[in-house]
Amino acid sequence: MQASGETSEAPQVAEHLATFDDLFNVFSNQRWGELDRSHSDDIIVHWPDGHTTRGIEQHIKDLDTMFVFAPDTRISEQPISDVSRRNVALQINPGLASPR
Repeated sequence: MQASGETSEAPQVAEHLATFDDLFNVFSNQRWGELDRSHSDDIIVHWPDGHTTRGIEQHIKDLDTMFVFAPDTRISEQPISDVSRRNVALQINPGLASPR
């Protein structure tokens, strides 16, 4: 019997959150070779300007480009907006991903 508010998804949600905690270190330190620990090869990214990219290789190119523009970008706090057993949605607030 589950306690009130608990779901059978709780362990997987905790695993997703731990993975994304690691992702923030990967992102902030530009360790793109480790990005596959949290991203699938066929990731779809919806960017704030409205364009969409598909695939991890294109996502890495876009991230590289972003760091050329703002090389000191860091994620300083958890921007998770929705977590489920299979998916995580992020909504990055410009105040959270900003130069140091």
